[in-house]
Amino acid sequence: MLVQRVSLAAALAGALSSVAHAQSGTVAVTQSRVLPGAQTPPAAVVASTKRVPATGACGAARVCTPAWDLRLTGLTVDDTVVSPTGKVIARMTVENRGRANSEASELRLCVAAGPQCVGEVAELTIPALQSGEKLEVVQPVASYAGTDVSPPFTALVRIDPDRISEEANRANNDASIRLRIEPAALTIDALDVVPEIQHRAGQLPVSVMVRNKSSVSGSPAVTMQVSGGCSAGGGVWKWGDAATRVAVPALGPGERWSASIAVRHPTAVVNPVNGLDAGCWLDLGFSTPSDPQGERTRITRQYTLKRAASND
Repeated sequence: MLVQRVSLAAALAGALSSVAHAQSGTVAVTQSRVLPGAQTPPAAVVASTKRVPATGACGAARVCTPAWDLRLTGLTVDDTVVSPTGKVIARMTVENRGRANSEASELRLCVAAGPQCVGEVAELTIPALQSGEKLEVVQPVASYAGTDVSPPFTALVRIDPDRISEEANRANNDASIRLRIEPAALTIDALDVVPEIQHRAGQLPVSVMVRNKSSVSGSPAVTMQVSGGCSAGGGVWKWGDAATRVAVPALGPGERWSASIAVRHPTAVVNPVNGLDAGCWLDLGFSTPSDPQGERTRITRQYTLKRAASND
């Protein structure tokens, strides 16, 4: 009995040592590919302006102010849900609803919180417009990727934002549309581990499917923490640290990453207890600065590590 306890203690010490000194290669991606998502990537949109001549004179059907008056008579965005690193595509119509020709002015577009721009600003010149003439504008602007301002957010448009023109009425110069800024959302759609492996198997084969479930956001490359442990005969052996992480490539909206992973960590494939099967588990989770071990996104699968031979 004393010999058995010493042997078990030595095995435990060896297993813990291997965890502390885990080297790269104990967990490795052997095959992977990125699969397209169900969504079609949006086509690139460039800024444009188009002048539209007046279609009628001022009168009962079209009320005009005595002086020139620029108004936002139309504002839409291609999508009200946008990635923090994406772009808002705004489509605007500016009309001179005055009897006199207007002066040249300026239009400003941005992502805003309340009346203040928080993202990059796009500015363009509004040329002098005749009475009733319109300017149709398509303008992309960068989203907001910061975290120091809380929602709600809007796409905010302002005519003459610095109030430097001679326009008498600026009450109709602003318009906005509510936006939702949605970051990429990675999820582990599938995780498969073989139900059992033999003592001293060369590796534990694992297959995983990761998906960017956001429909509008691209995800940067991230790392995934691979860890686990085994228990047998009253002992528990755990493994997993910075050396047992694998890289997940950047994924576009709806894209999936399918990978085969070979786990060769000795604690995962070597049973330290003679004569007993070990109950083992494998964990996967996304490693972040605030959650380096991926505990908040962790998924677990069980497997059995068959008993060690008596002469091992």
